[in-house]
Amino acid sequence: MLNPYLIESGTYRSCTSVIRNIDHKILYIAPKHTDVLELVDDLIRYINTPQTDQLVKAINAYVTFLKIHPFTDGNGRTARALFESIAKKEARYFVHLSIFRLGSAPSLYDAMLNCGLNEGKTAHQSSFFKEYLSWSNLFKKECVGHTKKCIRYLLNSINEFELCDGFILFLKAFWSNPVLSYRRILSVDLNNNKKIDKWLFLMLNKEFLSIRQAKGVKGAVFESNFIVNFYKKIDDLVLIGKNNEF
Repeated sequence: MLNPYLIESGTYRSCTSVIRNIDHKILYIAPKHTDVLELVDDLIRYINTPQTDQLVKAINAYVTFLKIHPFTDGNGRTARALFESIAKKEARYFVHLSIFRLGSAPSLYDAMLNCGLNEGKTAHQSSFFKEYLSWSNLFKKECVGHTKKCIRYLLNSINEFELCDGFILFLKAFWSNPVLSYRRILSVDLNNNKKIDKWLFLMLNKEFLSIRQAKGVKGAVFESNFIVNFYKKIDDLVLIGKNNEF
């Protein structure tokens, strides 16, 4: 039997659609499928209308898209992509809404949806979006600050590391995965294997790297403490929304 989601993939829905909360309670019943095309056209006209406050437009477009719920599946992901494509014109609001939703209180999100979908009120004044904007600015400040700290640390030692393409690849490997085995490090750039031991020694000496044992790995692994702390900060910022501590 064919999956009904696959049958309607890439087309507007041909049936009734509803929005549920995390407890599967129905929050909203979408318009009839026969009205979807006209409603989407209206939304596109609104998005293309000149407006100075791009953030308000992004929020309204996000909620309106959810209200129309034009597809059988994937409406939430598409709505967030739409929000981000409009909001990115406001440089300070660059953090993905999807990331904030991972840690935000579900009750705040449900209240925002109910406010925008059922009551027809402007969602940009909701507690959910107010806290999202505060969190976004905090996230940017913390991430940029910690990244600059890492870069300054490396720049102070740049002469010793003999900056070259191989060393850049070496660093990129740790940014992608801050815990690497010696074998994995050697596979990064086979042309610079002779220099890798020197780079590892220097980075260990300056405490940019540390050595520890890891389960399932033969021998020791190298861990970038600065980058691990960077990722921990991101995790903390994502999860901070659970307690609404802004």
